[in-house]
Amino acid sequence: MKFFFKIFIVSIIFLSAVTSASATVYYVAPGGSNASSGSNGWVNAWQTIGYAATNANSGDVVIVSNGNYAGNVRPQQDNVAYFSFQKRQAVLSGGFAGFYLNSKSQILIHGFVLKNATQAGVVVHGSSSNNIISQNEMFSNSSQGIQSDSPLANSIYILSNHIWSVDHNQGIHINNSDNIIIRSNQIHNNGGLGIFMQGDVTGHIIAQNSIYSNPTDGIVLNDETADNNIILSNCIFGPDQDNGIRMNGGDQNEIMSNNIYNHDDYGVNLTSDAMSNLILNNNVYSNVLRGISLGSDGCEHNIVSGNTVFGSNQNVGIYISQGDQNIIRGNHVYKNGSYGIHFNFMAVSNIISKNRVSSNATYGINFSHEDADNNTIVSNTIEGSGQRGIFIDNADNSGIYYNLIHRNQEVGIYIRNTATNNNIINNTVFNNISDDGIYWQGSASGNIVNNIIMSNGNGGTDYGIDSASTGTIYIGNNDLYGNADGPTNSTGASFSWGANNIFQDPLIDTTSTFEITTDSSPVVDKGAVVPGITVNYKGTAPDMGWKEWPTPDPAVTTTNTNIATVKIPDEDAAVYNNLLDLSTGQPAKIVFGKACSVEIKIYNIRRVLVASFNKQSYKAGESKDWYGTINKSTDKVGSGVYIVVITGDINKKLKILVKK
Repeated sequence: MKFFFKIFIVSIIFLSAVTSASATVYYVAPGGSNASSGSNGWVNAWQTIGYAATNANSGDVVIVSNGNYAGNVRPQQDNVAYFSFQKRQAVLSGGFAGFYLNSKSQILIHGFVLKNATQAGVVVHGSSSNNIISQNEMFSNSSQGIQSDSPLANSIYILSNHIWSVDHNQGIHINNSDNIIIRSNQIHNNGGLGIFMQGDVTGHIIAQNSIYSNPTDGIVLNDETADNNIILSNCIFGPDQDNGIRMNGGDQNEIMSNNIYNHDDYGVNLTSDAMSNLILNNNVYSNVLRGISLGSDGCEHNIVSGNTVFGSNQNVGIYISQGDQNIIRGNHVYKNGSYGIHFNFMAVSNIISKNRVSSNATYGINFSHEDADNNTIVSNTIEGSGQRGIFIDNADNSGIYYNLIHRNQEVGIYIRNTATNNNIINNTVFNNISDDGIYWQGSASGNIVNNIIMSNGNGGTDYGIDSASTGTIYIGNNDLYGNADGPTNSTGASFSWGANNIFQDPLIDTTSTFEITTDSSPVVDKGAVVPGITVNYKGTAPDMGWKEWPTPDPAVTTTNTNIATVKIPDEDAAVYNNLLDLSTGQPAKIVFGKACSVEIKIYNIRRVLVASFNKQSYKAGESKDWYGTINKSTDKVGSGVYIVVITGDINKKLKILVKK
């Protein structure tokens, strides 16, 4: 809430400046005369606002009486306040704009009705800065309610306005301007977009607005240079609005704590090289096609975390297509009309972790393309799907680790066609109702290690593990207990049986936590050590199943799917544990894939340096740990996105999300 306090302070400073002891208060009324003094009360009022705008000096105040006035008011001096005497009772009509600010600063426009302009209710142009546009109503202007169209315009405060009309292409149009705050406005039923930003637009805050029923989209950031903006605590909804928030390009933007619902297409839609954005703690529901979509080539390194995404008329909760190295973490995705989380086309090296994916109509998590490879599904709860918990179709090198997959209507995990080298490690697959725990088909291949696979199916060829695949499937160190028709199907000729599989009651809680309940459980210390996957276990070996006894769930530190070796990053450098939870005391690790000599600096999203490490040499596989501390102190940074800048033999930017 700090920036709201800043808005309040700016307003106080502004009003103090324009009401100083040397200020003159001028009056304007329809029955006034421009031959009068304009000051010392209504009896001396001027007749037109345009005349006041020409004659008022810096520091003056213009108060406008109820009535109808000509638009196209063009202030000639900086630092002048224009007030409607009674809120929205002074009406400006016609002209290019109701108010036109051309390279003007510290202008306040408060409480007017602005309509029927040939361009916009308010136009901000040139090197205008530090202007406030507040509590106005704007409608029936030919293009926009408010327009800022200059790369030199900055620090504009658009507060508590009501902007509506089918005549507007956009409610608010921002082009190549910086540091604009749009707060507490009501923007609805405009002819196209609610808020449209394009070009080099940075440092904007869009907060606490109500944006609805704009036929195209609620908020659009429409350029690859639309960076470092914040969209916070807005209510954005349909009907008759295609997308809630659409971002065509743009990096390091934050979409946080919004309510986004009832759109004809998507709630949040990122496309066209949108990178390193944070989508955090939003409620996204009942959008017809998708709740949150990262749906284009180049959507990389985004973090989708803490969102609630649901709605029976919403086809897909979270959708990734052609996006790489995104993190989908800690979301509750439930009761969507088809899939909870869906990966398609070339969605590569993404991490899906600690989500609760429940009661979606068909699949909980779905990978449906041959190029959706090298993704990691870790520490999720996937339950109550209408068909399958996890479905992998043709995708290779998937890592499925430490998940609870239970009470899905059909198969817990289904892998088919040419899906190769998929690894199912340390999951609990329990009571998937009318089919197998894990099913393989086509030429699918992979490894099943350290799992509890229990009580799946209701009879009639329902097994713990079932295979109709010609690919090789390794089975080792699993507990296969109480499945309807046995541990595995007898026709599974592609099975390669390893050692230490057991067929005993694992003594887990089967009502709520599905965790091991006692030291005497036969699965304690009976798992295999899998380098890079089974870390932080307690005892002589990992336990089977999704939770260690009695320690918290292990943290997977790599997306490596080769279970024989620990893999040095294919990249020059990568971050392991790039969601840094400060409460755990575990560091983020900046790991180098080759020998190098580099300097490391870490910045917050406002590009302020918070930590630096002097240039030093690293061997391949060595790392630098960061515990979230600020330089030369024990103080910790706050929650948010941090950018790691590596320079030297390697020049690269990485991202860490910090959570307190």
